Amino acid sequence: MDNKEKLFIDGIEIRELMTPQQAQIYLRLDRQALYYLIAENKIPFRMFESERRFVRSELDNWLERSVKRGEIG
Repeated sequence: MDNKEKLFIDGIEIRELMTPQQAQIYLRLDRQALYYLIAENKIPFRMFESERRFVRSELDNWLERSVKRGEIG
């Protein structure tokens, strides 16, 4: 595959997608905290079939908004 070729799922570049475990590491959250945020719909995620996935740019935006509102710091 050429380096210029990009793969997409539902308009999202595949390399932007993260598993819950990758999102935990990226956000420096423990498993319980991440799943609390998911259950309370406080963090953006997408469902692909039966799998939760996080979009890096959406997490970045969520993190920036949360810091500005003083929810995390």
